[in-house]
Amino acid sequence: MELGGISGSQLLHYRNYLRFLARLQLDPRLRGKLDPSDVVQQTLLEAHAHREQFRSGTEAEYMAWLRRMLKDSVRFSRTKGLGSIRQRESRFPKLDVAGSNPVARF
Repeated sequence: MELGGISGSQLLHYRNYLRFLARLQLDPRLRGKLDPSDVVQQTLLEAHAHREQFRSGTEAEYMAWLRRMLKDSVRFSRTKGLGSIRQRESRFPKLDVAGSNPVARF
């Protein structure tokens, strides 16, 4: 299958495939904060915006191009998401209550 100019509707054909890959690649700590569908949507938007960069090729080559874009989107989301988790953890450090009754202090 030779792929030339890819339309937006053709990109949607790969959504479930990319969502599956995103679920595998996303850090479990981000699951409540970041949905794989959001990462896939960002990837598809980027693919559509840069579709002229993909020169005519096979479907396998196109899927590899999409996987690279997804990997970049996951990496960006992971950096952004884990940064906010670390920031929140530094603002609210864990209490060391081993052997003490936190209620008794009040």
